[in-house]
Amino acid sequence: MNDGTVKTVGYGGNGLIGNGAQNNANTNWYTVNFGTPVTITEIQCAGGDARGTVVAKDSTGRLWGWGANIYGELGLNHKNEQRSPIEIASSVSDFWAQGGFPRVFYKNTSDKIFMSGNNANGKGGIGTESDVKVFNEVTSLSGKNVTAMFGYGGTESDGGTTVAITSGRATYVAGRQDDGETGIGIRSGTPQKTFTKMWGAINDTDLVQSSYNTVPM
Repeated sequence: MNDGTVKTVGYGGNGLIGNGAQNNANTNWYTVNFGTPVTITEIQCAGGDARGTVVAKDSTGRLWGWGANIYGELGLNHKNEQRSPIEIASSVSDFWAQGGFPRVFYKNTSDKIFMSGNNANGKGGIGTESDVKVFNEVTSLSGKNVTAMFGYGGTESDGGTTVAITSGRATYVAGRQDDGETGIGIRSGTPQKTFTKMWGAINDTDLVQSSYNTVPM
């Protein structure tokens, strides 16, 4: 809303509505209660239905989250659903909630990148392939002034790739590369578990992606 409030309606399983309950159908708009006065400036959703997670940033740089949290994407050190908003990070300058199998990245005001959630095939870029339920620093991206990130492809336990773009339009990639989709000249069943440069610079920040292909525009 223009006044910084958040309203939700519709499917509410796994606490997705953010009203403290688990209601599969909500026909009335609900004003989300953050427990303290906040002005929300950006909100993103990842996953869907039973995997749905919502992440929102307020005007002071606090990051809030609620929903399924099935992979620990809210960074709360557990994988239990969160039915009402809870603060999950502070001093946040940007964030990206990604994937049908959710993971959350955020950048803090010191230009460090952090990630929590689904990490199959190392697409979180933290050097492992296991899901993480607390925010881990993505050291291969920290300090690079990332301005955009997106994830695509894959299933819950196999596949998926994440792309990050910097302010200088350098492009970094992590994740599955069975079909060469990381674009770094490798086709291997061993995933790329940290972010590595795909292109030095691209003409625009638009990329066309499908499940296993990436094309610079």
